[in-house]
Amino acid sequence: MVQINTAPAVHPGFTEKNRIITGGEIQYMPYPDGPELHMLKRAVSIIEHNIYRKNVACSRYFKSLSKDNPLSFDDVWEDKDVWINLDPRPSANFDGFNANDHPKDITIAARSFRRNVWFVVSVIVHELAHVAGAPSEWKSDAAERSLLHCGLRAFYHPSEQRTAMSESPPPAADSETVTA
Repeated sequence: MVQINTAPAVHPGFTEKNRIITGGEIQYMPYPDGPELHMLKRAVSIIEHNIYRKNVACSRYFKSLSKDNPLSFDDVWEDKDVWINLDPRPSANFDGFNANDHPKDITIAARSFRRNVWFVVSVIVHELAHVAGAPSEWKSDAAERSLLHCGLRAFYHPSEQRTAMSESPPPAADSETVTA
């Protein structure tokens, strides 16, 4: 199964340079014990109870993302080398990212946890689509389209540019909000 990078980390955190992102870097760090980790565990539970081994359309779409090495959603979810990390910076101007140098590492930005648990689910699915082979170029929305096939249509944005959205996230229900 995918693994959550938690402290004390067995999986080391790292920073990757990125020209597209404001600030020029993306962090892939362990989750400290706290509200983000709690919400992430709830998101993982939602995926395990609603998508993993249950959503045939989602797995079929994931297999279409790479001609060389077709992987279903279930294949990616079962890969113990896939890590979910945290970019803890509140100023990060993206929701999630897939590492270039470590292609089985994804990171969820702290701002994503200001929304709600279902938004976090959508970010995870989107980033796992990159792990499965969706191109990371800005002109491709293959990873974003995974949301249409994985039961997350409400979170689909026609352009993958959602990682660069500047508006504030919509308010979350009190039970779904992370507070510091």
